[in-house]
Amino acid sequence: MHDKGDHYEYIAVYADDLMIASRIPEVIVKANIDEHNFKLKGTGPTEFHHGCDFYHDKQGALCYAPKKCIDKILDNCRRIYCTWPKAAHSPLINGDHPELDTSDLLNEDDQKVYQSLIGALQWVIQIGRFDITTSVMTLCRFRANAWTRLPRPGQENPWVSFKDAPHYNQNQDQRT
Repeated sequence: MHDKGDHYEYIAVYADDLMIASRIPEVIVKANIDEHNFKLKGTGPTEFHHGCDFYHDKQGALCYAPKKCIDKILDNCRRIYCTWPKAAHSPLINGDHPELDTSDLLNEDDQKVYQSLIGALQWVIQIGRFDITTSVMTLCRFRANAWTRLPRPGQENPWVSFKDAPHYNQNQDQRT
């Protein structure tokens, strides 16, 4: 953060990615290229960064939302389950108690699919969809040993609170 008197300039660094917030970002980009010999690509207004879409709302405020990330999760669900998740108005199903499940455990391949989808939902939380934290945290309890009633590829009616969590994300106001 750099105080410029009437505004601040920010440079956020994540591994080898930079996000520059400034009234005149070109000056910072030029300094990084000329003075520090950085090889920068994709300079210009930010449209997508670390799973988030960046856009301006009707009032001109800069907003971000994980739209593309959620779309990718939905595409993966469709590819795995051969169907789109059902519309959901809540990330949790009232009265569902996965901790009481007594069905068989998933096989190794299905367990990997489950863990992959959980990881994707955890990333969505990290980039702004905090409203699904409780449901994903509940599902995370079963990462190591999930039951067969949890979603499996080709299964007709997989566990709704897992499979439909991405669709719940898609239905919500994406502005974060």
